[in-house]
Amino acid sequence: MFACSGTNQVVGSDGLRVGGGTAGAGQGSAGAVGTAGARVSGGSAAEGNATTSGSAPAAELNYQQLQLNPHNLQDGHPVCMPMALPIDDATGNAACFVLSTRHSADCSCAAAGISPVSDELSRVTRRQMQLAGMCAPSIGRSLGGYGPCDDVCVCRVDPAVGTSLQKCLSEPEPDATTTGWCYVSDKGDAAQKALIEGCPGHDTQRLRFFGPAIEPGPDETPANPGELILLGSPLPTPVAKLGEKCISKEEYNPNFRGYDVSEVNVQDHASMCETGICLVNHFQGRASCPYGQAEAGGDCLVAGGNDSVTRVVHPQLEARQADVASICSCQCAGPGPGPYCTCPESMQCEHLIDDLQGGQPLSGSYCIPAGSQYDPQGDTTECSGESCGFGHYYQ
Repeated sequence: MFACSGTNQVVGSDGLRVGGGTAGAGQGSAGAVGTAGARVSGGSAAEGNATTSGSAPAAELNYQQLQLNPHNLQDGHPVCMPMALPIDDATGNAACFVLSTRHSADCSCAAAGISPVSDELSRVTRRQMQLAGMCAPSIGRSLGGYGPCDDVCVCRVDPAVGTSLQKCLSEPEPDATTTGWCYVSDKGDAAQKALIEGCPGHDTQRLRFFGPAIEPGPDETPANPGELILLGSPLPTPVAKLGEKCISKEEYNPNFRGYDVSEVNVQDHASMCETGICLVNHFQGRASCPYGQAEAGGDCLVAGGNDSVTRVVHPQLEARQADVASICSCQCAGPGPGPYCTCPESMQCEHLIDDLQGGQPLSGSYCIPAGSQYDPQGDTTECSGESCGFGHYYQ
């Protein structure tokens, strides 16, 4: 996994249906049922950055974590990225960390090229994996082959240092003594710019990996079957204003097939929204892939990344595109005392979530674009050709 520090926080979106269990570790639960089969994800923003000891949390606990494709980690398969990473002036490498996660009855981070992590970072990483659908809290294997979250072993992949770092940053084919990972970009010297020439035009940054901790290529036997690699970075997630499009956390999961138009989904403590609410209101498909894809078609990419979505994804509906139906919103009315927001003139307050369980904080009404209320008998034409703009949205 990849993570960097910033304003991003863990949110309560664990994929559980309402009433199916708590979304957090005693800090919040899945909320009320919405109209037409709505699903509500609650949870606590503090889940990702609080320490069990009550002491001040380490900065890395707030890092944004993204999954990397383990088959692209050898240098013959470049990991190119559209977003720039911060540089640590003391080392010259990215101010980030790389984690290796796998299921193991005997969790050991003593092998060459990896190091232990704190108990808190391990706990937060497993929690984020659960929210992203990378592991299942119950015993047994979930879709995608990942087992119980409590059995996940989290280790840090050591960065390149000293001579290895210099070779990683400058040589097209470093020798076998080179170990660790490094970050190169078009902002570096001529040697770094040459190393990204094979990346797509919009991907002007690259990660390089060398050494025993890195999983072999696709034609080799992996040392740790089922291993996931995560990158952590302090980059803040772009924050959208009220009424602007939001990309939910579920869209960072390559196994997520997309939303159903019959549902309403509310993501609370949504760090990508200035209001803290990402409202997916009777929306079909993925906001990051307007035209969808056939199974394993390769047309849909995970939000903000280059990995392909592995499932069939339905196209968005022309009448309910993400700009209208997957937006940053705020709660404008509800059964409790509030406080509630006032919708601007360009929006209207619409009841979306029924309070079937009594006293649920996310039930009630939300601001939606004026005239965008859902009509079950409305136009169901799907996006095709170029009817819905660009085919991929980077977040």
